[in-house]
Amino acid sequence: EAAEAAEAARRQSSLEAARKAAQEAGALLMTDVASGVSPASGKPVESDVVLAGLKYVKDLTPEFLSKVKFMSLPSKEAIAVTLDSGIEIALGAPDDIKTKERVVTKLLEQESGVTYIDVRVPGNYTFRSAPL
Repeated sequence: EAAEAAEAARRQSSLEAARKAAQEAGALLMTDVASGVSPASGKPVESDVVLAGLKYVKDLTPEFLSKVKFMSLPSKEAIAVTLDSGIEIALGAPDDIKTKERVVTKLLEQESGVTYIDVRVPGNYTFRSAPL
């Protein structure tokens, strides 16, 4: 257990260092990208999942993006973000992006204690809250 806790702390520390470097560069940290994806400076992006993540970056408002701690890209259908507040948002494939952002923004204005939002299907979203 102690070894697992130490590994989790090391991963969290690495994630925070990577996030800080991304912020300083004016970029958004993307995590959980498949190991076969190896971006290189000055080369065009060819990964479908990274391109899907970039579509979100392009279409979400700067106000929303400013609250994003990092974006998780395990697959195009499983794109998610974690906000600075710790709220996890399952976005799914990069479609209906503006609608998804509106649903999340409105929900966060109306509900308190939200910990997780699933807007993969924005017309049928779900969320979890922690008791206050």
